[in-house]
Amino acid sequence: MQLIRTVWLNPRLRSEAAWVLGHKFVEFLVTFAALKLLTNLVSKAVFGEYNIALTGLLLAADLLAIPIAHTYQRSYHTVEANGTGRAALAQTMRWLAFVTIGVTVLAAVLTLPASRLFGFEPLTILAAGLIFLPNRWRSLWVEVLDVRRERAACAIHNVGFFATQTVLTALAVYLISPRATTALFAYAAAATIFGAIGLRGLLRDLRRRPPGESADLRRMFLTFGAPLGLLLVCQWLQSFSERYVLTIQLDLDAVGLYVAAYQVCGIPFMLLHAVLSVLVLPVAYQRAKDISDASQVYAGDRILLLGVGCYIVVGALMVVAYWFCGQHLLRLLTTADYVLPATTLACVAAARYLICLGMLLQMFFKVHQRMAALLIFGIIGGLMVIPASWFAVKLYGVLGAALGVLVTGIIYNALAIFAPGGCLSLIRAVRAARMPRDDAGEEVCR
Repeated sequence: MQLIRTVWLNPRLRSEAAWVLGHKFVEFLVTFAALKLLTNLVSKAVFGEYNIALTGLLLAADLLAIPIAHTYQRSYHTVEANGTGRAALAQTMRWLAFVTIGVTVLAAVLTLPASRLFGFEPLTILAAGLIFLPNRWRSLWVEVLDVRRERAACAIHNVGFFATQTVLTALAVYLISPRATTALFAYAAAATIFGAIGLRGLLRDLRRRPPGESADLRRMFLTFGAPLGLLLVCQWLQSFSERYVLTIQLDLDAVGLYVAAYQVCGIPFMLLHAVLSVLVLPVAYQRAKDISDASQVYAGDRILLLGVGCYIVVGALMVVAYWFCGQHLLRLLTTADYVLPATTLACVAAARYLICLGMLLQMFFKVHQRMAALLIFGIIGGLMVIPASWFAVKLYGVLGAALGVLVTGIIYNALAIFAPGGCLSLIRAVRAARMPRDDAGEEVCR
């Protein structure tokens, strides 16, 4: 309670909380609007193809781009403190340029054969590649604003992008053609506008920094970024591989039905996860600049525990609400054609609850820079979800996809919390090693 009172009485955290809550609330209202528009303007098969392309894009980002950005994000306060911020940002931008250009070229080369393989439109993969190139620069700029705790600028940039993307996509499929490729090219146009803004901000940030010593993030990338990338791939398998199982065993119509339910049931959990992680993780990073200081790390852990505790309680209540109201909400946010049984929706909601909980638990491992143990847990969960979903879909259809994710989510979270090297053991270790603090609550929230 002392910690909660200290947070509430801290003017900076109150201001940040207001911006983060407003930012994420508006962002997810835009997401709801996008879902409603697309499900009404395109067929279930087109909606399924559009989302399969975007999830494939996310896999490329998880494997190649996000580890680079998060390595810089985790190192940000350290390199700023030791005077190597300019060199670290320049190195990050060089790495990201190589990755984004390479993925876009590869998408152009593979678009025809890959589209034939999956039964997509010929230019679907190319359109996804054109999204990847600018969107990664936009995301890096958002993460820089996030780690600097510039909440207002981050909110304006992010909400502006999603609103523009939604409007352009809806206009394109309505005025030009209700096809997946049309929607993806419109998405790429919005990403290009805001990617250019993000790149301009990064270059301005780079020029304004005074020359300092050279920085080499390779060691940090190998110990933090690369394991994080492999973990994100495993997390991608847990979150999205069942869609490909549905594509193979059923059809794109089934994928469209499942994705609509997945988004409707998942958006509140993603909103809660986004608010809590954006609010507490930068604070934890700032508190735990020196990973060898147990007192600093424990101060970061305390703010993370507050966020995870809020999620567990509020998220559990939302799962119960979906059992009773899920069908009405699905009909409201899509169309009557997308409504699934109440049992299926409750199962999807529970699966999404566990996925987002697992994502929040990863914050502890990031702050402690103990990615190896988390990677082991992620590999176990990622390898289990495909066979679990395969057999469950064969038995139960669309419900089976949710069951596969739910079962593997339970196993993954149990390992991440209770296994040796998990969250509890990390917290206990730094708690035992820290120096006594009389001003613990104030130290966390300063």
